[in-house]
Amino acid sequence: MKMNPQTLTFICQLVKERSAISLDATKEYLVSSRLLPIIKSEKLANLDELVSSIQNNSRNDLQDQIVDALTTNETLFFRDGKPFEVLKNIILPDLIEKKNGADISIWSAACSSGQEPYSIAMMIHDHFKESYSGKFVIKATDISPTILERAQEAEYSQHEMNRGLPTSYLVKHFTQDGLHWRLKDSIKSMVDFDLFNLDNDSYRVDQHDVIFLRNVLIYFDMETRVKIINHMVDVVKPGGYLILGSVETLIGHDLECLNKVNVDGVTVYKKV
Repeated sequence: MKMNPQTLTFICQLVKERSAISLDATKEYLVSSRLLPIIKSEKLANLDELVSSIQNNSRNDLQDQIVDALTTNETLFFRDGKPFEVLKNIILPDLIEKKNGADISIWSAACSSGQEPYSIAMMIHDHFKESYSGKFVIKATDISPTILERAQEAEYSQHEMNRGLPTSYLVKHFTQDGLHWRLKDSIKSMVDFDLFNLDNDSYRVDQHDVIFLRNVLIYFDMETRVKIINHMVDVVKPGGYLILGSVETLIGHDLECLNKVNVDGVTVYKKV
C-alpha cells in the first residue's frame, strides 16, 4: 500500500514522540502492513486517509492504535539460551550468597508477550524457589497495552511453544487447551506486569538486582539509547546485573560504575 511521503513522515514522527522508536523511509512496507488492519476497521481507503482522520479530528484513539501496531513484539521462550544459563549458573547463585534471604528483584524490560519473564520464572521455580528463603520479585513491562494483555493471559500457540521452550518445561508448567497451551497459575503468579515507556523520565524509584534489557536498544537512536542506559544504571542495585541482547553493547557509553563481564560467551554488566 503506497503512501505519500508526508504521510510516512507524520507516522514516523508520531511513533518517535510516543515511544522513542526510530522509523524512517526504509520502513514503509512495515508501516503499511502493520497499519492495514486499522485502515480496514475504520473503513478508510488508505494510509493517507488514516493520517487525515487524525489531523482533522484529533483522534487520540487512532494515534494509540498506530503506536501499538508499530511496536515490535518479536520474542520467544529462552531466547538465545545462554543468558538464561548465565542467570541460573552464575548470577543468581552470586546474588543468593550475598542477599542472605533478602528479596531478589528482577525486571524484564520490553517484555513483549511474556515469554522472557515467564522463562525466568520457570527457571527460578524449578531451581531456586524451594531452596532460597527469600522471595523472587519479577517485574515485566512493555509499552504496548495490547501485548501486555496477551502476556497476562499467558496462552500460546503450538508454534510459539516450539520456539525455544524445552520439553521438560512444557510438560511441567503448561496445560493444553485445543490448539493452544496455557501457562499454569503457579508460574503466572510469579510475574507482575505493568505498562511502561522506556523513554519516560519518571522511572520507578525501586531498584533491581537484575535487569533484562534485551533486543530493544537497537530500535532507538543513539541519544535515546544513552538516556535509557543512564536510567537503567540508576535503578540497578550495587552488585546487580544488566543483561543486554547479543548484538547490543555499551561501547561509547562512559559508565565507570559498570564492570563488563564475559561469562560463557555472554556479556553482562555488573554494577560496582
